[in-house]
Formats: sequence, C-alpha cells, structure tokens
Amino acid sequence: MLLTLQVLRRAGQGVCLAQSDLRRRVRSGYPSRLRSTASQCLLAIACGLVVTRASAQLAEVDPDWKEGAIAEPPQPLDLSQLEPYEVSKGSELRWFFDPQTMRIDLDGVVRTVIVAKSPSGVNTVMYEGIRCATSEFKLYARYQDGQWVKQTNPDWKDMRTAAGQHALRLARDGACLAAVTALSVRDVVQKIRYPATYGK
Repeated sequence: MLLTLQVLRRAGQGVCLAQSDLRRRVRSGYPSRLRSTASQCLLAIACGLVVTRASAQLAEVDPDWKEGAIAEPPQPLDLSQLEPYEVSKGSELRWFFDPQTMRIDLDGVVRTVIVAKSPSGVNTVMYEGIRCATSEFKLYARYQDGQWVKQTNPDWKDMRTAAGQHALRLARDGACLAAVTALSVRDVVQKIRYPATYGK
C-alpha cells in the first residue's frame, strides 16, 4: 500500500510540473499556433514519467525479504464456497480457489486453498502461496486421504512455467495488482467474478 502511494505521489508531482511549465510559457507569449502541440507534448511526457516511475517502483524487490509465519491449512476442509476461475480454455480441469481460506499477509504473499477438478469428479486440493513481487508460487501442502500432507522444504517457483499457470492466472485475474497484493479478499473475488467491470 505504501509503495502504491509513493508511486501516485511522484506521478502527481510530475504532472504538476508539466502543467506549471505550460502555463508559464503561455503567459510569456508562446505562439498560439504551437500551444496545442505544446500541451499535447507535455501531457505525453508527463504520462511517460508516470508509467516509467510506476514500473520502476513496482519492479523493486526487497533483497532482505523474509517469509512470514505460515498459517496452518484449514482443518476440517470445507469446499462448499469455492470460487471458479479460468486457467486455460483448452483444459479439461476446472479450477477454483477458496475465499474462506484466502489470506493476504503482511509479507506480501497471498495464501489460499486451490482446487483442480477433473471431468471424472476427482479433486486435487492444494494449499499454496503467491508472491506477487517476484511472480512466484509455493506449494505448502496437498490434501490426501482426508488429511493435509505438508511438503518437505517447499521452495518458490516461477509462475510463468507450465506448472505454475494456475497460480499465474489467479495472480493476474485478481490476487495481484502488478507486483503488489490485492487490497482485500473481497477485491480478489469481485475482480474474478466481474472482469469487465474491474478490468485485468
């Protein structure tokens, strides 16, 4: 949240400077024929600064980052309120996440139960984390034979690989805002339910 506010504050400063310069030039007798062109150029420059600064800020990764405490997977498991989301149009699997278990933690990781359902009705249930800042995901545990089986020394993996597509789509569709987490679980649900309203 702090990072986003810094980006907006700096962007606003850039736009104000551009507007101030334009007013000064107009008052000093800037040729009227060129005023429109000057305005357009300054606006384009200001917008470019906004995009550049925002991208640079969001791309920063804390070298001293450490993962925070990890909540235990939910027990007993309740899959009655799953939210669907699309991973691939050609996939036979149907994908869901569980808003009841989703956490947006202070370490910048979105953690939730994710379910993949096969055409035969078999569920693959996982407890995973998504780190928006680095486009990585981590599998903490799988649900097997009525209990959670934790992974031994799980590590962060790139979401942009074939194995991470389910995490990547969840991140892009709602869990992440560029390189930062969504503000709330409700925001994630609303963005995935109503993509035309919220945008991608």
